[in-house]
Amino acid sequence: MKSATAENEIDKINCSYTTIPLKFGVDRKVNKFEEVPDDLPRISLDMVESETGIIKENNEGSELGTGLVEFQRGNVLFAKLRPYLAKVFEAEFRGAASPEFIVLEPKEFDSRFLHYLCLSNDFIDRVNASTYGAKMPRASWNFIGNLQVPCPNISVQEKIAEYLDQQVGYIQDGIKHLEDLHSLLGEKQNSLISYVITPQDVQDSDNPLTGVPEHWEVIRLKYLLNRLEQGWSPKCNDHPSKRDEWGVLKAGAANNGEFHPNENKALPNDKEPRPELGVSEGDLIMNRASGSADLLGSVAIVPQNTSKLMLCDKLFRLHVRNEVVLSEYLYIVLRSKPLRHQINKEISGAEGLANNIPQSAVKNLKIPIPSRSEQKIIVENISQRENKLDDYLSKTNRLISLLNEKRQSIITKAINGQIDLRTIESTNTQEATYGKNS
Repeated sequence: MKSATAENEIDKINCSYTTIPLKFGVDRKVNKFEEVPDDLPRISLDMVESETGIIKENNEGSELGTGLVEFQRGNVLFAKLRPYLAKVFEAEFRGAASPEFIVLEPKEFDSRFLHYLCLSNDFIDRVNASTYGAKMPRASWNFIGNLQVPCPNISVQEKIAEYLDQQVGYIQDGIKHLEDLHSLLGEKQNSLISYVITPQDVQDSDNPLTGVPEHWEVIRLKYLLNRLEQGWSPKCNDHPSKRDEWGVLKAGAANNGEFHPNENKALPNDKEPRPELGVSEGDLIMNRASGSADLLGSVAIVPQNTSKLMLCDKLFRLHVRNEVVLSEYLYIVLRSKPLRHQINKEISGAEGLANNIPQSAVKNLKIPIPSRSEQKIIVENISQRENKLDDYLSKTNRLISLLNEKRQSIITKAINGQIDLRTIESTNTQEATYGKNS
């Protein structure tokens, strides 16, 4: 139980600027559409990128239902559902948003400053500490509106916003370059795998296995398996299982060629587990259903025994005939471009909806098979090269994570008055002078 002192302190902030309750510096806009005009942009929660406020273009906004809230250019929208995700954006146009957004019209704030304020770690942490509801944690406007927040004069706010626009822009550019590098490394990895099977570019080929060595066989997958097993999907809790609890894996457990044990939902205590569906070390599993066609057919090998995690009905387990093919070799081949080409032709469903690949299509995939001795050589060679690429990918991910942390730190310090604006102005003046003289 929180002490009375702790409850009284929750709305305070370590800040060198004057503070006011947020509700005194904004107007909350609550106008809802009875019917949204067809030409008006609609913004869902999933369209807003966490911690940046970047709007991602997709078709999810069109699927929003009734009760959409109106926003205008210059408004700042803050997501009250799962506030720890930090979904905040400054509107550059009029539109309709999910009712899970709180729409704020700045009165005592520069809109850019308010945007950064709502993204700052201090603000997010305090709002998140107030949420109610275990499965769908939300924050209330009553709490958020009463939070004491920094409110320097407008000229200072504008300087802070300009500084953050510049610094955050630099960091976002760095993140974008690293993400591009990460993508290139991933493509390199895919090309490496595909070249083992065929040196030709088969992405648009009607015969994706053209170029397979002549002494290899091409065998349908069903003849390489003892069984193709599918899991089950009972109604589960909306959180991952703990160490000694049974859990049901989600389709994402096999995404991008890696096994993700945390992609699971805990089995309720009133449901009997099915131990025969538990995954074990060395199991080869495949994603058979996904909202993304690119992820459909993803495969992964379970690297170690994972206690009490069961297959869901959106995952296949491939029981391999080890006397004919190595699981590790089949794992490599199923990630190659020639096999992706075959899988993509069998997908049913539109992008963003429930894409599926049926058992019959999986069983009829054509697999190039060399001798077992060649399979072993291929597995060893690919594993060595992938380990190097995985190391580069891991380092790239780490740098991206550090830059994200740096961005949040700069935003929080600037908003709280912990960065000397005089130093910033002096540096900017020097840079401007140098630019003129160079």
